[in-house]
Amino acid sequence: MHAIHGWMLILLIGGASAKTVSFTLTATDVVCDYWNPHLGPLGITPSDQVYNPETMKLCQLLAVDSGPPQYPGPPIEVDEGDTLSITVVNLLQDSALSIHWHGMYQNRTCEMDGVPWITQCEIMPSGIGTRQTSQKTYTFKAYPPGTFWYHSHVMQQREKGIQGPLIVHAKQDHYRDTGAYQQERVVTFGDWWHDPVADLAYNGAPGVGANPVTYQLPFTLINGQWGNGTAELPYPTISVQAGVCYRFRFINMNGETVGNTVSINGHNMTIIATDGVELKPLLVNSFAIYNGERVDAIVCANQPIGSYLITISTYRTNTVLQDPRDGQRHDSYVSYAFLQYDTAPVASVENNCCDDFLTFCNSTNGTEVVCGGQIPPGIGGPPPRGTGGGTSTLPNAGVLWDYVASPFRAEPFTAVSIIGQPAYRFNWSIDVMTFPHAPNSNSPDPYTTLGIANYSFRFPHSPLLYTKGTCGAVTEPDFPQLTTRINSIPTLGSVVQISLFNSVAFGREIHTVNQSQYGFPHPFHLHSFYMHIVGIGRPNDGPWNGDETLLNLTNPMRKDIVTVPGNSWIVIRFIADNPGVWLFHCHIDHHAAAGMMTGFLVAPNDLPELPGGLQMCGPCLTSSRCPKGQQCASYEDYFLADDGLTALVVTTGVAIVVLATAVIVLLWIRRRLAKKLRAVHKDNIELPAVS
Repeated sequence: MHAIHGWMLILLIGGASAKTVSFTLTATDVVCDYWNPHLGPLGITPSDQVYNPETMKLCQLLAVDSGPPQYPGPPIEVDEGDTLSITVVNLLQDSALSIHWHGMYQNRTCEMDGVPWITQCEIMPSGIGTRQTSQKTYTFKAYPPGTFWYHSHVMQQREKGIQGPLIVHAKQDHYRDTGAYQQERVVTFGDWWHDPVADLAYNGAPGVGANPVTYQLPFTLINGQWGNGTAELPYPTISVQAGVCYRFRFINMNGETVGNTVSINGHNMTIIATDGVELKPLLVNSFAIYNGERVDAIVCANQPIGSYLITISTYRTNTVLQDPRDGQRHDSYVSYAFLQYDTAPVASVENNCCDDFLTFCNSTNGTEVVCGGQIPPGIGGPPPRGTGGGTSTLPNAGVLWDYVASPFRAEPFTAVSIIGQPAYRFNWSIDVMTFPHAPNSNSPDPYTTLGIANYSFRFPHSPLLYTKGTCGAVTEPDFPQLTTRINSIPTLGSVVQISLFNSVAFGREIHTVNQSQYGFPHPFHLHSFYMHIVGIGRPNDGPWNGDETLLNLTNPMRKDIVTVPGNSWIVIRFIADNPGVWLFHCHIDHHAAAGMMTGFLVAPNDLPELPGGLQMCGPCLTSSRCPKGQQCASYEDYFLADDGLTALVVTTGVAIVVLATAVIVLLWIRRRLAKKLRAVHKDNIELPAVS
């Protein structure tokens, strides 16, 4: 019910005639049900220390206005072109916060992009810090239209609950306007950890020394819920009415896993959009959706009334540790939900063979059905069965759509061509980097991290946007490859090309599609811009050979996240038409935290004036630009301070103007006096003598 209340509130606000949509999101620490965080807080405060970590979790959830905290976060639903004004309040105990509005262009509002130390200072917890405050108001246009989401950009807060859907309804929607669908459903996927920080380490993995992953990742939440059909954990359901066609807006909110494959028994799906870009219709029986991506598909409830199984297969990330429950390492797992016709019986454990709380059935030799605790849930055994028409279904029509692993391409509905040669070209690889020891450490143990183009990203100490890149960057003294690497694109409107080779293979990092194996794919997100996928290799193709005849420049797919196949390549182009500092990074949380990130400083001389009052943070507080003996409290202080070159130029200019004005006035006065004196002298000469 909590999610329903939040949804209704945003619908009411977003559907009004006013073009500004305003509300408050408040982040708090709560104890939630580990299996079903969609139920909201359990009424136990984190300080009580009485919650069971096996069935409960310390979550960080968002509440809208005076509503209760919820997971996923409150859905935001607005119309294309609306102005959003969202105040984010941080009431977390000891965690900083920022919110990134994933997929929004932020046209000339880079300061609203929500990336700490790049476009803003962190929103600090209440009462902590002297310069930062505990809230920030984000104001920006809702554009482009489509299916998007928002999430914290402080690493690994997504997996604790700070994320939610952001839907921007298009002014012109071909499929809606032609009656292809009548209603909508939002479906979110999210991996769920007991403690993501404790379960993941940034350094040192078996084999290569990078990123071990706990075995404890057996569940994908569907709209914040996981179930096995028992009374305690019912299967998640998506309700539909017979005879109605729906636009399903699928959102992959995974933090640490690479992606999912989705299918619905007995129901074809027609993909019509991805990452907000309308596509020509593509009939599929299942599709892959990678970390951070969105897929919109039309699903018609045109089958006999029943409950139909939805299967969500999840690809793990990197090396997995041995599962003590069965002694095995599992590279993938499955979660289930049901497409529930409104009058159909609900699928439950009674429709299956086992009623154990945390186990599925295991089929031995194809004949004997065994129940017990030997098979971890989602790992083995036959899937649950549906009800009514869902007990026996015909095979779906269409293809498996996976643009990373299969030849099927989705073509944008409106063609956009990339003509002409790029002004800037970057040929990069994804790297594992090893150093003799960790920075600022005397440990003899080697230090392994991740990077792009042999550089591992380090966040600056002050927001680069505020200083236009002139202050705040960080470089580790012993290792210059560990640095704040931002690439300069000084000319607005330039075409930029990136070729990216995925050379990384972490130990057991194997991905299987259609029984073929290849290295691990990496989903990359570019802030602000759509990337045109002009070329992509097949898994195991190796690096791109530079042959531009392989590129599609007429109507390539456009996405804000592109996934690079394992041991292969991708070539993307984008038009750098929005000034600002924009990140480009792997969307797997701990890969980005480990340095698989870079960025672009686009047209700093064309940056608009930033809003007044933006607070500074970090060492640029004491920059030489700031007033002597003081600190820069805001970016205005930084650029308009009373010393340094800027102040000298301003002061000198003012002095020259004042002096010139004074000289002109004095010359004018002198001329007037001289004229009067001449007139008086003339008059005196002509006066008659007095006798």
